[in-house]
Amino acid sequence: MNRKILKLMFLWMITVAMLSGCSSLSKDTIIPEDIINNALSAYDDSKSYYSESVLNMYEKGELIEKSTMKEWTDSSEGILKKRVESESDDSGRVISTNNGKEILIYMEKDNKAMKMTVGNGIDGSMGDYKEQFLRGLSLISKSHELIYSGEEKVDDFETIHLHAKAKKDNSIIGDIDYWIDKDTWFLVKTRSETGDNKLEMKYGNLEFADKFDDSLFTQIIPEGVEIENLDENLGFEENEITIEEAEEIVGKPILLIKNDSEYSLKSITEFSYGSNGRAEINQNYEKNEMDAFILTAIVDKDQVKDKEDVISDEDMKLPGEEDALIRGGKGSIIEDIIRCINWEEDEINYSLLILNPSVTIEEAINLVENMEVSK
Repeated sequence: MNRKILKLMFLWMITVAMLSGCSSLSKDTIIPEDIINNALSAYDDSKSYYSESVLNMYEKGELIEKSTMKEWTDSSEGILKKRVESESDDSGRVISTNNGKEILIYMEKDNKAMKMTVGNGIDGSMGDYKEQFLRGLSLISKSHELIYSGEEKVDDFETIHLHAKAKKDNSIIGDIDYWIDKDTWFLVKTRSETGDNKLEMKYGNLEFADKFDDSLFTQIIPEGVEIENLDENLGFEENEITIEEAEEIVGKPILLIKNDSEYSLKSITEFSYGSNGRAEINQNYEKNEMDAFILTAIVDKDQVKDKEDVISDEDMKLPGEEDALIRGGKGSIIEDIIRCINWEEDEINYSLLILNPSVTIEEAINLVENMEVSK
């Protein structure tokens, strides 16, 4: 696996809390009551923090990359503000700032900079570190068995150790270990192993504060460095539309979850990708005012692809993705960190992403099999 992609997956994994709802451990996990009480107490005492950490990447037991990182995170005003200074032989020194409105990244080695607006696919109110971590445990518990492994000392930190064992051998993310500071519930060490690859992040310094000076979260880019505006180069636009407009964009009726089901259609949005003619229609469904599913239809408005090209071949499959018969045709199911059902019908690629953790994959398949056409 590409080294940069592997690192990005790992960093995504340990902050995957940004994507999901309430925290819970699996029924097989038994954590002593006093530790739970400490966690709840720590959660009531949210703080901003400064940290220093090291990320090591191994392949077949050999260290192949080492990155150091300094991070300032401020959530005192309910809006996430962050400054990260990282350095490695591969990437050089990189400074990233998020002032709650704009993200600015400067890559010293490449003499490049990028910026984008918070809100353009990036949420500026992601909660503090405890909320992020607890949400992450909730998400990982769907694909892993969470096991309490006792208390351990990690450098100067008194921690509890949780082991997340993948339920499937071919899981997108392998086994994970978490070491959490007992007093603050800060994740001071984490390790992930997938096949021959292992990544480990450990914090050596951690300081809490009520608030940091706002000047930390802005940076002045050196003169002569061109700043690439990612807002302009992302190449897509998002617009809320109606069913009738969706049919017009696609050029034909599209599938819907039945009106008589317990799920209601909250909104429909279109993502248009530049001038390449590719469009994505997202139907957002909810139950009891909670997000339940996203039903996505992807079409090419300029040309119809051969049927063999619509479904990804074996080389494009994600780990854990399994072939399945969906609505009488070829499809696939992913039941892992991400749970979704994919299929092709009437020259449209469909995907149902399950957002509600209480919905089983069997229930979602039943909904798919009983979908109706918009006309």
